[in-house]
Amino acid sequence: MIANRGDMRRPVCIVDDDASVREAVGSLLRSAGLTVETFGSAREFLASPRRDAPSCLVLDVELPGQSGLDLQQELIKGNVRVPIIFLTGRGDIPMSVRAIRAGALDFLTKPVDVDQLLGAIEKGIAQDHGALQSGGVIGTSQSWRDVLAQAAKVAPTETTTLLSGESGTGKEV
Repeated sequence: MIANRGDMRRPVCIVDDDASVREAVGSLLRSAGLTVETFGSAREFLASPRRDAPSCLVLDVELPGQSGLDLQQELIKGNVRVPIIFLTGRGDIPMSVRAIRAGALDFLTKPVDVDQLLGAIEKGIAQDHGALQSGGVIGTSQSWRDVLAQAAKVAPTETTTLLSGESGTGKEV
């Protein structure tokens, strides 16, 4: 069983056009105690009302209509931060490099070693849990640490606060 990290109600989402892969991986993850949602295409995943809530995303590269790599880019542009594990039957080195450089956690090939897949998913859930524990705040620069220190000083007080900044800079914090 995968260690109990984070909110286990947040599903691991599997996006693969092969129903047998969705079923096999889904069964494996459910037997490990995880909540799972499956989708047959990027479009189907994007239409889901919980598309920005998975704890981890297991994503095929070759999907009908929109590739997994294109979906990864769309999620990045939409500021949806989710650990992504690519699982593909037809991967190559340039493809895996592109996925990893864009932030994918792992790039696995089918048929996949079960322990390797479970390890990658556990790592993804742990990474997601760490982001939740920090309130989703991502940043290590000195200026960002200064902002967080100021916020910590005033956090106990009741006051209205206005955060301003350019689009995509994380004002929803």
